[in-house]
Amino acid sequence: MPEGRHTHTRSHRRYRELAFRESDGISVRLYWDSLENEVFVSVRDDRNGDDFVLSPPKHEALSAFHHPYAVRPIEPPSLIAAQPARGRLEV
Repeated sequence: MPEGRHTHTRSHRRYRELAFRESDGISVRLYWDSLENEVFVSVRDDRNGDDFVLSPPKHEALSAFHHPYAVRPIEPPSLIAAQPARGRLEV
């Protein structure tokens, strides 16, 4: 769940998992937030510890679910240089 959000309300669950897939150590979940009426995609890569959440527009939710690395925002070069090279190719 996105940080700072509660997972339950008094009357019902706030988040509903709409889809889940896992392959090669990467798990991807598509959720609907019933209070905000928004969707988000949670991605976890157990191979390198990569963990992030996407908040795509509703009409792009399935595309983000199936291709989360294609729609993930690109990190600024200063952040990439400050991180350890977790399997990145040096060019």
